[in-house]
Amino acid sequence: MSNPTNIGYDLLATGYTSKIYRIPNSDKVIKVLIDDEQRGYNAKLFFEAERAVYERLWQDSDRDPPPQSVLRYFGPDPTFPTGLTLELASKGNVWDYVFHNRPIASDLVLRWAKQAAQGLAFIHKCGVLHRDIHAINMFLDDELNVKIGDFGASSIDGGKGLLRYRETHQLWVADEKGNGYRTEISVRSEIVALGSSLYFIVTGQDLFEGELRLDQDEEIQYRMQRRMLPRTENLRVLGEVTKNCWNLKYQQMEDVVKDVDRLYPQEVNNLPTAIDSI
Repeated sequence: MSNPTNIGYDLLATGYTSKIYRIPNSDKVIKVLIDDEQRGYNAKLFFEAERAVYERLWQDSDRDPPPQSVLRYFGPDPTFPTGLTLELASKGNVWDYVFHNRPIASDLVLRWAKQAAQGLAFIHKCGVLHRDIHAINMFLDDELNVKIGDFGASSIDGGKGLLRYRETHQLWVADEKGNGYRTEISVRSEIVALGSSLYFIVTGQDLFEGELRLDQDEEIQYRMQRRMLPRTENLRVLGEVTKNCWNLKYQQMEDVVKDVDRLYPQEVNNLPTAIDSI
């Protein structure tokens, strides 16, 4: 396979499973999936998984097209065997943006919360579970609108995914046989993961930051299993929504959208028109 930089493509970002190259003179990028032997990532497997999701979302003629809050897909790249052609997210991802610009203005936080929930609601209607909801997988366009993407871990119609949520975003439930706890992958777990993402967006901190390192998996699991989560009543915005996500008060992502509308009617009515309905 040729190196994209040899044919004039600029490298924009490198992750564990992919490299992102900008196509010259366009608003598109190529996401090239790469092997990572140390972590056991197989580029072909992740490519096929992500391609299947994007085609389900964007090429199923029986469904309405995705809202603007789902990253646009243009098809597999004809040049690179594990390349996907996608919309350019010119402002990077939400995690990086928050890290470098915290605290984020409350009106922008509300916009992102609603857009993320709208995008995920559509994805769920298509039979897809994202399985890696995190601020790093929420991308931003020129106008700082959220675009949900990175579906390499996702599952379709209840199938098996390649990865699961980060430890601070994982739903654990008590085992029916009394044998401790087990992880759950469902719409409920997606909502829990969104709650952890919202907490980071509002506070600029990961769960348990300052108390635990992110590599302290056992202690993080212990707290997540027992819902020993940070208090949210003093958050400047979205405290109730975040708590409701964690405490399984919502049955579907549409409920999150409705609660943001209910709790912040004036602010939501003044949000930019780029927020679209499902």
